[in-house]
Amino acid sequence: MPRGKNKLEKDQGFTTVELLTVIAILGFLGLAFYSLFSFSLLGHNKAMNIADEQNDLNIIQTHFYNELANAVDLQLLDKLPDPLDNNFNYIYLDNGSLVLKDSSRTLTIAKDRIDSIMFTLEEASPAGNNLYKYILVYTINGKESSLLLNNIQHEIAANNKAIIAYKKP
Repeated sequence: MPRGKNKLEKDQGFTTVELLTVIAILGFLGLAFYSLFSFSLLGHNKAMNIADEQNDLNIIQTHFYNELANAVDLQLLDKLPDPLDNNFNYIYLDNGSLVLKDSSRTLTIAKDRIDSIMFTLEEASPAGNNLYKYILVYTINGKESSLLLNNIQHEIAANNKAIIAYKKP
């Protein structure tokens, strides 16, 4: 006969110490599983936030490439002009949303996720070269990326601005 069964028949049950020991062991196991579960849940949430941010940055990069890579005129501004010049398209930050505005529409590229944006221009070719090609360096929420501007032929002096105005060909 199994030993536990003999003990039950002989003593009419388990002692309080035995029951408390089993409850304590189950409590420690439960605590260990709970801490592992909560750690994995926090890790999952953090990974989802990083993935969402990366997705937004990829969408922004695609819009910037489609809109700005072949722009023929480009200006960096501190604030939107009043009234807006319909010959230009604008990209700017509005209450946490990145907005693209042209003469016919206003498009929200990324909604309620952008804390800061900064545009800077750097020369892609050495000074004295007849072919002025600029690289647009932009920083969004502390993450930097860049885009080669193919058709800008004039010098642009302004840098480190939050708004970009441009003309498409």
